[in-house]
Amino acid sequence: MKKTILVSGLLPFDSGKTWFTLSLFKTLTATGAKAVPYKPVAAHNIWYSAMTVKHSVRLKLLVGNDAYAYFRETGESPALLNPVALAVAPLDPSNYGFNMEKYLEDSALFLPQLVMARISHYPYTQIEHYIIQENVEKTVTEARRVLELLKKKLQPTARSLKEVSEMLVSKRIDQIVASALNSLLEKYDVILLESFNDALLPSIGLIENVDQIIIVAPGKAFLYDTSTTKNILQHIAKNLDNPAYLVTSRLLPKFKPEKTIDTPILLKPREHSMLQPIVDFILKE
Repeated sequence: MKKTILVSGLLPFDSGKTWFTLSLFKTLTATGAKAVPYKPVAAHNIWYSAMTVKHSVRLKLLVGNDAYAYFRETGESPALLNPVALAVAPLDPSNYGFNMEKYLEDSALFLPQLVMARISHYPYTQIEHYIIQENVEKTVTEARRVLELLKKKLQPTARSLKEVSEMLVSKRIDQIVASALNSLLEKYDVILLESFNDALLPSIGLIENVDQIIIVAPGKAFLYDTSTTKNILQHIAKNLDNPAYLVTSRLLPKFKPEKTIDTPILLKPREHSMLQPIVDFILKE
């Protein structure tokens, strides 16, 4: 039986979704399950992830750390494992004069730092790269130099921040990430669907495709069975006009998990006996 397991983070950052997903993937495959990780939407900061620039140039594809790790473990194309890739870069405080409050405010937000995007279509081979020049001009000098290199290699189309922002929340993106998921389901039995930051779902287009939910925080995994997962998704569907209902921390108090599992601290993602109860929970449902 084919199933999709949604892995969502409780924290806005550093919930540990990717390492958890990779370790769960390795533990699942060790039992003989045909599994694959999938991250529809991923973002990375080129300043803190310098190796991603090297990978992107070599692959001629904008790719972040998480998608590259999935590619390295599975051999599947990053364009399939991560249809929507986003790159951000640090803002230049010099542009703000002495208004450090505004600099800190913008630095805590995603869109002011968004400089490049990639959208991949499956089962087609169409790949689109976009650059947001208005934001590129606001980054620090070295980041602009790196972005010039990526611009030469990836040949992105220039788009305004408004255009890219609207594109990212469009039904077209919902269809693209759902199409990639369906392509993976043709080859694999268990899809480990990693969400974005602390959003329960990375795309509304996937709301009909989720069978079970796992919410992770450092050291903990909260497991939801098929019945409760269905109730959660129905709750979201009724409140699509309120984005706050897509935040994982808003939903956890409303729905009790079937199980709470301790998860290991790891030097790198790997198969681990502490994850076996989660594997058993997935496979028995």
